[in-house]
Amino acid sequence: MSEQSNITLVQDLYDALNKGDTARVSEDLLHDQAKLHVPGKHPLSKAHSGKGNVVGFFGGIRQIATDVQVEPETIAASGDQVLAVIHIRGNRTGHSGPSSIDTRDVHVFTVTDGKIAAIRTFAGDQHTTDAFLA
Repeated sequence: MSEQSNITLVQDLYDALNKGDTARVSEDLLHDQAKLHVPGKHPLSKAHSGKGNVVGFFGGIRQIATDVQVEPETIAASGDQVLAVIHIRGNRTGHSGPSSIDTRDVHVFTVTDGKIAAIRTFAGDQHTTDAFLA
């Protein structure tokens, strides 16, 4: 795939996630052997392997905070690698920690056979992310 096609694939992922369309993520965008690495000290931080587990992570975020929005601010590609600087906003209720989040992260994607095969996340403010998701 071209670099522009890889960028479009990542944009499509964010669009589907913002709509809560995990079916599209699973069916159209993720490689069967997809991997997602999420750093931190919160219940969802770990290496997620396989399409079902990666989709499960996204569903887990929606269970914690139903109105999370992820806006890509910058997306660039080099070959099969795509880098995205994203702005994350969301709220949650009934939580002893922070009730909202407003942060910027970096996601690095690897595209294989026209699908997202790997995602590595880097939190702009790991402490805030951990507190919000705890």
